[in-house]
Amino acid sequence: MSFEVKPADISDKPALEQLMQFYLYDFAEFEADEMNDVGRYTYPYLDFYWQEPDRHPFIFLSNGNLAGFALVRHNLEPTDNSFYWEMAEFFIVRRYRRLSYGAAAAKNLWQHFPGNWQLRVLDGNLAGYLFWQPLIQNFTNNAYSESKEERGTAFCFEVAAEQAK
Repeated sequence: MSFEVKPADISDKPALEQLMQFYLYDFAEFEADEMNDVGRYTYPYLDFYWQEPDRHPFIFLSNGNLAGFALVRHNLEPTDNSFYWEMAEFFIVRRYRRLSYGAAAAKNLWQHFPGNWQLRVLDGNLAGYLFWQPLIQNFTNNAYSESKEERGTAFCFEVAAEQAK
């Protein structure tokens, strides 16, 4: 099977919007988001990924079939005016989980955007934590920090320029 991480252009937006429904449905287990009156979840930031230069949408394909997506953004840390990358949203379609696609996609994105990274996992999302913690630990060779925040766990690490693709 082939797996591809592809920058999502505007023509990919309808597919990403549909994948977002599956993602938000899964995520409803951890957040109190409700569907709207036509039975859809809303994600108010999606349009910004094609409008703002510090936001980057990606779709994942397995043999040409939709397999997931990621939304990456470049943020300013207000406490010290430094910038960091954030995996704002990340989703692998259930059919493609446990095939190492998630790990391949995450590593690809980290290498695509060298620099400081922050990744957050909500409290209660044990599967998310068990996916991200060993992946980050392995990718960084233990050079990361993990801290408890109000709503979950934050991982901080750096991707060196020489690790970039």
